Amino acid sequence: MKAQPITLPSGYSVFSDDIRDEIGGKKTLVGVYNNVLITNTEFPFIMPTFGLTTIIRLNPQKLPRSLKLQIYFPGDDDNHPTIESPVPIDKMSIQAEPSFSNEPDAQEVISLTMHLRLSPLQIKQAGWIKVRAIYGRKKIRLGALLIRRNLDIQSSTE
Repeated sequence: MKAQPITLPSGYSVFSDDIRDEIGGKKTLVGVYNNVLITNTEFPFIMPTFGLTTIIRLNPQKLPRSLKLQIYFPGDDDNHPTIESPVPIDKMSIQAEPSFSNEPDAQEVISLTMHLRLSPLQIKQAGWIKVRAIYGRKKIRLGALLIRRNLDIQSSTE
């Protein structure tokens, strides 16, 4: 059975409570969230730290001249992310994924990895943290995290 090719550009994000630098250039992600962050406090609330690791996978033959990272927080308008920043591709840690050139369905892929540590971070309301990249005229979805109040606490106080 032949493997399906990777759709490029693509990517994903890992949301965590913190990102720590380790010896040898490694990173430790502390308190990784699956797809929801549940809080026991009322909105707005402050997170002492918030980590975001984003990996963007690109075709090495079609590297963009410009790439823009957008991070939307709950309450942001669709056209106005809280964070919008150009990605300096020439200064990025670009890592070629292992080549399996003996494989009949081998595909070259470049991964750009970005670690962002926000401290402190105010969460104003329930909703989604969304990570996007602007690649040419395309908007690439790189992940989302739902933030909501603990429903058990919410229902007992209403």
